[in-house]
Amino acid sequence: MKIISSRFGEIEINEDLIIEFPEGILGFQAFKKFIILTKDENQLFWFLHSVENSDLMFIITNPYFILSDYTFDMSEEDCKTLLLDGNNSKELSIFTITKVDNKKNFFINLKAPLCINFNKKIGKQIILYNYNYSHQYKINAAAKDGITDKISKNTQQKSEYSVSIKTDQSKD
Repeated sequence: MKIISSRFGEIEINEDLIIEFPEGILGFQAFKKFIILTKDENQLFWFLHSVENSDLMFIITNPYFILSDYTFDMSEEDCKTLLLDGNNSKELSIFTITKVDNKKNFFINLKAPLCINFNKKIGKQIILYNYNYSHQYKINAAAKDGITDKISKNTQQKSEYSVSIKTDQSKD
């Protein structure tokens, strides 16, 4: 299957890698189908790209690269939505949406993580009302520098669920 990306041009994707977010993503509930794109095997960020809208793409990261003690509980309803077998969190991958400001500061949204069950190809954004996490947690330079070894340990699992995009297809 081919999709068009306003950022990367035409991309060939494997339909089996499409992740459905039945409730959409906050502010973009009309769009339910996404694919994870990657430009590099050992990276801190991925692109969660809508299959239905060529302009809709989020930069995402694994929050545990930045904050190793990040934790939260999921409701039974959330577990059902994500089709988790017996509340087994090992089936679940957690990502956060990343924002970059005009000064090139990076922020992650710890208040509303993206939870993805790659085995079932289903995801959900969970709003953590009862937790004191920020929706604009700043990633400082020291944290970015210390993340490199965490990336190489954790990206192997995710790479089989993402589509690699070639740099020459990218638009600047």
